[in-house]
Amino acid sequence: ESPRLFGEFYQPLGTGSPYFVAPEFQFSRQDMMLRADNKITAEYQRVENYGAMKFGREFGSYGELVGGLRLGHGNLIRHIGDPELPEYGYQIGEAFTHATIDTLDNPDFPTDGVLAAVTYSAASTGLGDCADYNQIMGAVAWPFTWGADTLTLRNTFGWTSGGNPPPQSGYTLGGFFNLSGFEPNSLYASSFDIGQLMYYHRFAKAG
Repeated sequence: ESPRLFGEFYQPLGTGSPYFVAPEFQFSRQDMMLRADNKITAEYQRVENYGAMKFGREFGSYGELVGGLRLGHGNLIRHIGDPELPEYGYQIGEAFTHATIDTLDNPDFPTDGVLAAVTYSAASTGLGDCADYNQIMGAVAWPFTWGADTLTLRNTFGWTSGGNPPPQSGYTLGGFFNLSGFEPNSLYASSFDIGQLMYYHRFAKAG
């Protein structure tokens, strides 16, 4: 399970301005599995609370560029496993930037357009984080349609570099469309790259 409470206040910098500020907060909890010899040996919960201030620019209805700072606190809580396995709290302090281009005609079953999104974050002890490291995460989707048939190429990736990234910085994988053969959040990785090829057929037009 990955419950999340999220809030954002979007404020344009003037009537009709493409520039905006957007403070936000998030409270989240996510299960993380530890594996040994391809078996799940322990389960942790990653609990994080943070606030962020974002500044950005919109590009019409198809894209935006955002930068900001994120500060908060987290805990790794052992839920199932050997009592000798550690539990600890940690601080979050990072600068980030995010760019998106989205011209898809439908977010769920697109037949035209393209999606490209990438986020770069730099965790820094100078901002209060517990370690110095960098991460890049992104996704690309490109549908091709002929008649009632659509083939979508999709790629998602995440990459961590620099210093000695702490365990809580890793990506969790598994579940539907995220290495579907594995349980949700049952895989953990510091970097990943997943390619997908999806096909769907329209049997009837809406309306």
